[in-house]
Amino acid sequence: MDLPPLLDGFRPVLDLVVSEAEARDLPVFLVGGAVRDALRGVPAKDLDLVVETGSPGQVLELAESLARLLGGTFVPLDRVRGIARIVLREGRDLDLAARVGSSLEDDLRHRDFTLNAMAWDMKAGRLLDPTGGRSDLAGQILRPAGPTSLADDPLRTMRALRMLCSLPLRPAPGLAEALQAHAGQLCRVSPERIRDELFACLQAGLPPHWELFVQSGLLGEVLPETGGLPGVQGRRALATLTALEGMQSSGYEALTGCPEALRSHLERPLAASRRPLELLKLAAILEARPADSGAIPQGEADRIESAGRHLVLSKREIRRLVRLLTMHRQPWVLARRQASPGPWCRLFREAGQAAPDVLVFAVACGSDAGREEDRASLEHIRPMLDDFFQEGRVARPKSPVTGADLAHAFGLPRGPLVGHLLEQLAEAVAAGQVQSRKEALVLAAEWLARDS
Repeated sequence: MDLPPLLDGFRPVLDLVVSEAEARDLPVFLVGGAVRDALRGVPAKDLDLVVETGSPGQVLELAESLARLLGGTFVPLDRVRGIARIVLREGRDLDLAARVGSSLEDDLRHRDFTLNAMAWDMKAGRLLDPTGGRSDLAGQILRPAGPTSLADDPLRTMRALRMLCSLPLRPAPGLAEALQAHAGQLCRVSPERIRDELFACLQAGLPPHWELFVQSGLLGEVLPETGGLPGVQGRRALATLTALEGMQSSGYEALTGCPEALRSHLERPLAASRRPLELLKLAAILEARPADSGAIPQGEADRIESAGRHLVLSKREIRRLVRLLTMHRQPWVLARRQASPGPWCRLFREAGQAAPDVLVFAVACGSDAGREEDRASLEHIRPMLDDFFQEGRVARPKSPVTGADLAHAFGLPRGPLVGHLLEQLAEAVAAGQVQSRKEALVLAAEWLARDS
């Protein structure tokens, strides 16, 4: 038996690994997701290997030697347990780890799921599958590798959800109940690890497994600020998530004449590998406004910030979340009023670079006014997205005067008044009321006279 989809891309690297390991009398095996994906016919980007030794030092020495031979970078991840990474020149990772337990089979049986508990003996060319992972893979079943798999690491509850979202799998009988039984132990896991699994679920597509996420109690544990989203609130969150997924799969063509620009904006990372697109989906889960109310709940900003800190998001991400969840009703209000560009300019100024996100999220949440009015209002929202990515006449109006011009013309000190005048003039420019320096100064003089 061979694993050509995997080995063809890595064969020179793996041949060198086997050669170096044999020279040190160390059996080495491919394990985990790389084997699973190879059996699915999917080439892996990174590889995990287990070295049959009880000596962590031997693994580190092997990894350091391989890094030199491969021209990669040696990164010791855990010297005590014998775990190291080799970052190859082409950006791929090769992870080596000392065997856990008394044997390789023991190591495999203590992994998370049967699909990840297979190993490939590169020297003998055979598959080791003590937990029936290959059969489960063929049957598209996600099953814990052993009776204590979830208890051994509670993060595996969220990893189960992520694998269900990412792969064509269904839960094994009893898995839903097991997730519910162990969800409460997520408090033992670092919030960063939980955050990463949640964002992986959001990226892969959460709606098909939304019911499991809610009913298992995982949602309430991961985002206690939601209260677990029972009943109507949960259905509303699912509807918004589904709308966002639909926009993404359709390429945003119904939203803007600049779909590629919008896609690029939403997929450009904000922090680490986390993108605005997943932040929109997180906002869908956090959105707590009752469906029949246009009001923002009191203390909403504090609740959002609390959720962001709970997930260890960056300040930039938290600010964007707050804007999304406190501003997303405004586009519908402006659209229904058929507002002039001035108020839209104000919205763009307040939202900053998050403006496209606010508009997309507004459309995903819906206006609660009925489909016909939604469609009519959307015709006012779409040009605003186009404006942001094109000429920017409304999103980024260019005032013909500066703050220094205003201060000099009217003898004003630098301060909030000058800033306020500049904001009003920007809205006037967006509305087409001001085009020249003279018109700007005349309008500013009128405002000052009126307010004096």
